[in-house]
Amino acid sequence: PDIALVNNVAAAHLEGFGSIDGVKQAKGEIYQGLSAGGIAIVNLDSNGEAKWDEVLADKKVITFSQSNTDADFFASNIVLNAAGEASFDLHI
Repeated sequence: PDIALVNNVAAAHLEGFGSIDGVKQAKGEIYQGLSAGGIAIVNLDSNGEAKWDEVLADKKVITFSQSNTDADFFASNIVLNAAGEASFDLHI
């Protein structure tokens, strides 16, 4: 692929991978499959990004977050209405 995104690393996947570290490892393999010059989209709110530094070294990395202002794209003023619908300001 030319573009890959790992949305999160969570305990929901423990059964197949044994530990959070196993989930990080497996999800990081998605980035290893990127073509030369591929783009990796990384969620800074997830807890896997530091483990993928080596894999991402030769890739263009775009980051996003719900609140981390160091991300390329992040949200602020996140509000849920009574119907559970979200509104927020997107910073690019």
